[in-house]
Amino acid sequence: EAEKIVEKYVLGPLFTPPILMGQDGKEGTIMLPSAAGGANWGGAAYDPETNILYVASMTLAMLNAVNKADPARSEFEYVRGGGFIAEGPQGLPLVKPPYARLTAIDLNTGDHVWQIPLGDGIRARVIDMGIPDPGPLGGGAFTGPLLTETLLFIGHGGARDGAAGGPALLVLDKATGETLHTIELPSTPTGTPMTYMAAGRQYIVVAFGRSDETGLIALALR
Repeated sequence: EAEKIVEKYVLGPLFTPPILMGQDGKEGTIMLPSAAGGANWGGAAYDPETNILYVASMTLAMLNAVNKADPARSEFEYVRGGGFIAEGPQGLPLVKPPYARLTAIDLNTGDHVWQIPLGDGIRARVIDMGIPDPGPLGGGAFTGPLLTETLLFIGHGGARDGAAGGPALLVLDKATGETLHTIELPSTPTGTPMTYMAAGRQYIVVAFGRSDETGLIALALR
């Protein structure tokens, strides 16, 4: 079914350009990574002791195209079109999971030390379709990672598609990617966590923001 859907689009190697919308009956060029990532503005964390880079990223296929510009509104001959998600079969994504992940990369060799999905993603929907539980598929909003001497912290937006869990700060073993603890948050984190010491006490602060409220959440051990 996915291969049939792809026939409507242009699919090519890296740097395949966007097409004119409707050219040769095609609805756009598949862009992966999309404008949202791959990796994005949240950034990465680097461990100078092990030379390992920790990067959060996503897999989201989008459609890229151009349209003829309206001469009354633009001096350009073409303007951007498309920009929407390339839907797959039966409401599922067009490409395989994980759809959000955190990867530890050994910069000495280029090898992946470990990789984990971030969040359940569409796990609940897949199970409802009668498919055996695939485990976490990755999905939902996430922040950049914060690295300490032994731990890795990353914010996650929580459940999608009816899966359990809400906004949280995930505490991981930086050597293995194992989730050691999940700290529930009152709102979805939108900024990469930071840490600092004050009066001998360590704090971790993460920003949150929505249309109706913004602020900072500060955490510390009692």
